Amino acid sequence: MQKPELPTDEVIRQGDVERLRLTTEPVEASFEQITRLLQTITEVPITAFSVLDNERQFFKSIQGLDVRETGRDISFCGHVILQDDIMVVENALEDDRFADNPLVTGDPGIRFYAGIPIRSPMGRKVGTICAIDRRARTLSDQERAAMEDLRGVLEAELVMRSASITDPLTGLFNRRYFEQIVNYEWRRSLRECLPVALVLYDMDHFHSFNDAHGHAAGDAVLGQVAEALEQQSREQRHLLGRHGGEEFVAVMPLTHRVEAEGLANRARQAIAALAIPHPGSELGVVTVSAGIAIAETQQDLRKGYEGLIQQAEHALREAKQAGRNRALAPVKVLIDQPVPDARTAAP
Repeated sequence: MQKPELPTDEVIRQGDVERLRLTTEPVEASFEQITRLLQTITEVPITAFSVLDNERQFFKSIQGLDVRETGRDISFCGHVILQDDIMVVENALEDDRFADNPLVTGDPGIRFYAGIPIRSPMGRKVGTICAIDRRARTLSDQERAAMEDLRGVLEAELVMRSASITDPLTGLFNRRYFEQIVNYEWRRSLRECLPVALVLYDMDHFHSFNDAHGHAAGDAVLGQVAEALEQQSREQRHLLGRHGGEEFVAVMPLTHRVEAEGLANRARQAIAALAIPHPGSELGVVTVSAGIAIAETQQDLRKGYEGLIQQAEHALREAKQAGRNRALAPVKVLIDQPVPDARTAAP
């Protein structure tokens, strides 16, 4: 069996997969319609929209098979994203790459496979749509044309998806979508009593930066800060979104206080290390302050995402008052009490 190689743009490609939330969301009707239509056109028992994650092949939509993922190392789709056109395997038993593949020798007994790469709105191959049969066969010209058409439909769906979930200035999740996916993750944490940490970042003296350099320069700096935060979050597979204005919020499932403090401080230091000049800042460069909040018990988790945001707002205000360019997590905060908005502190 020949394992698929990694694309040369693998790290960036994986960022697109995570940004589009293609391996974490529940079944979605738009993708189900595409795979059902492909199944009808090709008259094969199995069709799928397959997404290549770090070490797995995740089926965002699949027809004819009751499985959600397989190892990436045995995937046919891992080979498809290394090329631009449709890959057709008429008889896997006669193809040296796949003859002893467990998906061929065992369930589901693949013989015929046809897959075409799917690109993200940023132009990188995130997965495939594919048709699979348990008998050897060929792909007709009409079926090939249909797969190319369905690729266009699916890629257009990803463009609309990206536009609806991302903030146009920073490329991060917008606030509406971020709160939607956080609530989805929150229910899981509450159900299984898993710890969750939240970090609220706010750029220091941002209003004075805008006054001195103009809003265009301010927008550019917001983009740079967002990119630095995203790199930190991507490494840990955390959720990151734009909370509003110059604020960003990160939600960290399965994270306790000490780990959250370390992650927040590393992100803060990474932004200072960008060395973006800011004469109005204490360090002479752009910095951020961060407020950290933790939910580790059922009682904490029942207060919900908004309760944790209140804790983080309180901690952020303390970080600002303590001199900025720091990350703080109060020992205890009564989150049922009204908490002043951190943005009322001097920015």
